[in-house]
Amino acid sequence: MNNPDQTEVLAARQHWMAILARLPAGDLDELLQTSGDGHEFNLLRPAECGLCMVRGRISARGDAFNLGEVSITRCVVQLDNTITGVAYIKGRDKKRAEMAARLDALLQSGSLKVDSLQEYSAKLDNERKQRTATVATTKVDFFTMARDR
Repeated sequence: MNNPDQTEVLAARQHWMAILARLPAGDLDELLQTSGDGHEFNLLRPAECGLCMVRGRISARGDAFNLGEVSITRCVVQLDNTITGVAYIKGRDKKRAEMAARLDALLQSGSLKVDSLQEYSAKLDNERKQRTATVATTKVDFFTMARDR
C-alpha cells in the first residue's frame, strides 16, 4: 500500500497532467517559455499517434460497452537525464504532446511551480462551465404522467 506522501504526490501529478492534457498549444508554449530555459530534454519515446477505445455505460449503473475509438498522442521525455515526463493527449498534435511531457518533467523537478497552473486551470473550468450552460439550454425534461382509466 502507498504511504500518504506518495498518494498526495500521485494525486497532485494526476491533477496537473489532466490540466496539461487539455491546454491548447499556445498556453503550453507560454508555460515552457517561462520555465524551460537551461534544461536539456531527451526524447525517450517520440510523440506518436494511436487509437484508444472509449467505453460507455448504460445509465449510471448499467453494463459497460465499447462506444468507439478516439485518437491520442503520447510522448515520453527525460529532463537532464534524471526525471521522466509523460503526456497523453486527445488528438493528433505531436508538438502539443511533447510540450506537455516537457512540462510534466519540469513540474516533477520543481523548476516549474504547480501554482503557475492555477490561472490555466481556472480558464479551463470557465470554458467547461460555459459549454455546460450552452448545452443546458437545449435540455428537454421528459416526465411520465399517471393516467386514470
